[in-house]
Amino acid sequence: MLEELRVGIVGKPHGLKGELKVFPTTDDPKRFSALKEVILKKESKGLISKEEREEREVSAVRYHKDTVLLSLKGIDSIELAEKYRDYSLYVKREEALSLAEGEYFLGDYLGMEVFIEGEESLGQVSELIETGANLVFVVKGKDKEYLIPHVPAIVYSIENNRIHIHTIPGLLEL
Repeated sequence: MLEELRVGIVGKPHGLKGELKVFPTTDDPKRFSALKEVILKKESKGLISKEEREEREVSAVRYHKDTVLLSLKGIDSIELAEKYRDYSLYVKREEALSLAEGEYFLGDYLGMEVFIEGEESLGQVSELIETGANLVFVVKGKDKEYLIPHVPAIVYSIENNRIHIHTIPGLLEL
């Protein structure tokens, strides 16, 4: 279970006083109004993996079209704000919005075990692909990876870190 959840991606600075333009990755962008603190993360992969991480206090929130304009304590110039371009914006799990029964945060699917009609394990969810309309689980099996779309005709139950699926012809041959 993830302890930090992504709520946005930082774009270019807005104005000269250090406001960050944030593209929300949450279903409810108005949730930013209630935030007191955020976590800024930049991950780099390559020969040497590293993560830059900072916690910052939120000092002001404004909304502009489909973005959120966020002012954070200690970031008060366009030059300082530019450093955070392309960072991901996270909140601690306890500050996340409440979910309805049977709903999950996307990151919570990672590591869940997938079972085929009954108790035959197909493998674990290793990655998620968002295709606009659907979510696809990448399931790492013993010998290969499977792409399992999260649609009601296939996924019939998710509980106790287990995803139960119906198979349809050709699903496991891809």
